[in-house]
Amino acid sequence: MKKILGLLTLLMAFSCQAAWFAAQGQAPIVNGDVEQARDNAIKDGVRQALLYSGASISSLQQIENGVLASQQVALSGSGEIQGIKLTSERIEDDTLYVDIHVDVMPDSGQACKQQKYAKSLALVRFKLHNREQASDGGLFNLDTVFTGKLNNLLELHTHAFNIRQYINQNVNFDPNLLDARHQAVREQVMAIASRTDSQFVMLGSISDVSLEREKPSVFDLVEKQAPRNFFLTTYLFDGMTGELLDTRHYRERVVWEYSRQHQVDLSSKQFWASAYGQRLVKVMDDVLVNTSLTLECQQPIAKIVAVRDDLVQINLGSANGLKIGQAIKLSHNSSYTDQFGIPRFRQEHSAITTQVVELYKDSAVLQAKGSMPASNIQLNDFALLE
Repeated sequence: MKKILGLLTLLMAFSCQAAWFAAQGQAPIVNGDVEQARDNAIKDGVRQALLYSGASISSLQQIENGVLASQQVALSGSGEIQGIKLTSERIEDDTLYVDIHVDVMPDSGQACKQQKYAKSLALVRFKLHNREQASDGGLFNLDTVFTGKLNNLLELHTHAFNIRQYINQNVNFDPNLLDARHQAVREQVMAIASRTDSQFVMLGSISDVSLEREKPSVFDLVEKQAPRNFFLTTYLFDGMTGELLDTRHYRERVVWEYSRQHQVDLSSKQFWASAYGQRLVKVMDDVLVNTSLTLECQQPIAKIVAVRDDLVQINLGSANGLKIGQAIKLSHNSSYTDQFGIPRFRQEHSAITTQVVELYKDSAVLQAKGSMPASNIQLNDFALLE
């Protein structure tokens, strides 16, 4: 995947609650398509500006409908990005570099309160089905490489995600078993969340990487290029309950530039600069935005991991956005199994209120306020962030 060059610079202080940021983005030029490379490079630069400013990742969707005219991107809608100006561009080694100014408007207060917290997430290596489809080009490790790069992308966006762990192994997840009443999947997801100390879990299935190559004719002097498919389905779960929160499908079809005999190097710059590699990068961007949108208003719930006198320790910390002195409510875990044998998740709010007195990256120590002791709270009860 393309590397980002350039250091973001704050151009001016906030004026009327808006600020201009300078950023640099880059994108490879595929099949001589400079216009597409420019669009990709601008989006690349915008992401850097959003990272620096702390704006919502969902704002990336705004530039999908942006129109580049007279070195100015006109945006529709009323999102956080108020304007993008292309100040310069250059081409080096089939790569287009752009310098842009991005006008970022902070959230107006209409967003949900939970958006300020980074959600703890575990990503599990996606499963590559129909592995015989990977033989053309030698894409047998595509699941590992793709998921690893996606994990790295999510880790960059620390204001939206607190990536607790990337599980680079096959966990035998079978999406065909997904059913509201299928307990095996729920238990599997909850076990992964417990193992990784995460509230949310993402799994995925790459079900199609087929190459639509035509049978060669005796009259063909040159081997014809053929389209290749990529079909990914992601599954986002609440690890506390095993509940499926969101399912997304990503289908791409783009020309495969390599010959029958060529075995691609999935770690090479050449592959990720190819038309197929660039389309996979686009899918990663889409997963990033959609996951952010799904989780941004989910209430962060921390587990109680230690109790001592009037102190309790939880498994969320500064990386999730907690602050010293912050007030946090506690609740009891009263999960039960209904008459159909299905586990149900329920919280009983406690009268105990606490505040953060010690803060670490992935945990915090809370002290009970008032005369009620925290000993009434048990391990694996919850702390609710509002």
